[in-house]
Amino acid sequence: HLLYLDLDDFRRVNTVVGFAEGNEILRVCGEVITGLIPSKDKLFRINGSRFALIHFGDLASASQLAREIIKVVNDEEKLRTNNYFRQGISIGISEVDCKKDFNTIVNQAEIAMYKVKELRKNDYEFFNELHEQEYKKLLELEGKLKNATKDNVWSVYLQPQVSVENNEILGLEALIRWFDGDRYIPPVDFIPLAEKNGLIINIGDDVIQKVFALMRDCRHKYKCPLRFSINVSAVEIFDVTFIKRIQSYINEYDIDPRDVT
Repeated sequence: HLLYLDLDDFRRVNTVVGFAEGNEILRVCGEVITGLIPSKDKLFRINGSRFALIHFGDLASASQLAREIIKVVNDEEKLRTNNYFRQGISIGISEVDCKKDFNTIVNQAEIAMYKVKELRKNDYEFFNELHEQEYKKLLELEGKLKNATKDNVWSVYLQPQVSVENNEILGLEALIRWFDGDRYIPPVDFIPLAEKNGLIINIGDDVIQKVFALMRDCRHKYKCPLRFSINVSAVEIFDVTFIKRIQSYINEYDIDPRDVT
């Protein structure tokens, strides 16, 4: 069997402790896993925080080995960021079959690993055909998302916020909408993907500027200033340039910051 391993949220680890200590964590991780596996098994570092392990054993022993790797990575004190953050690891497992080429075997294990990260993290999963179908759909959606981000195709719909006491409109909530041709793709399908691949930064900027342009028109063209609410991802907030960008857009569109929530 081939086990495809990836440390969970390792980008956050690098952010917290820096790349030098991050590399040391990867080195220690390789050591503790190598010390755990049977001598005939082989561990390779692929790139970043990812490893591949060739295990000469049946399904049951591959399952047992995956559980042991997760436990040792979780428990190893040297892998705890600032002696606090417990490191997790997600593992995808594929069967080594002489009828399949090696790239296919690796891809299948990687797909299973992505499924673990999607569902729960810090666990393991065996590859099955359903995973591949879902992964192909995900890749298709990701390709469309990249093109949509490049072309800035996002629509902004406004939902009134109304007082229950007198039915007065208190403000408007801006909602992002994406239409791929005639097909509506709901935010719940693409926002998590955009957060994972970093596209949410550009998407959020596009939406914020569209909303600010509407706010400017409400105030200056229609003489009807309203308070607007904009949903912002945590990924955007933690971006170090977020505050500077918002400040520049406020100045560019002549927005009163008190009108934005």
